[in-house]
Amino acid sequence: MLEPQTAAGGHEDESGRKPHAYGTMTYALVATYISLDLAPDDPRVGLAMGWIRRNWSLDANPGMPAGRERDGLYYGYAIMARALELARIDRLDLADGRRVDWRAELATALAARAKADAGGRAYWVNDSRRWGEGLPGLSTAYALSALKRTAAR
Repeated sequence: MLEPQTAAGGHEDESGRKPHAYGTMTYALVATYISLDLAPDDPRVGLAMGWIRRNWSLDANPGMPAGRERDGLYYGYAIMARALELARIDRLDLADGRRVDWRAELATALAARAKADAGGRAYWVNDSRRWGEGLPGLSTAYALSALKRTAAR
């Protein structure tokens, strides 16, 4: 049994490596916690949300190593939107004191990254091809999943 953690990546895996936190997995953790009926004020949710508040970014998948910052960017958008929606968060209070309307910022980020095919249809594709995001169909599916959650509730 694992000991309780006080922060993301607080224990070593079987190989002796210490895992590091990054955006997509932290958002997936929050979404899972909320889906399992943990309250948004549960300490485990709070630790993950604290990491999110300290590492907020729509330019990169936060926490990814240098040179790989955009790996999983579109999946990150989709799972971020799902997690924040499930947690019923409209405005995110960041560690630096800013308060962001994540829906508006996400919609703006997605619009800025949209491309158009010859017929004028929008699509998204990640320059970082890791995890299949170099495939327009997959990146577009993630982008649309995120975009549908940007509508005000």
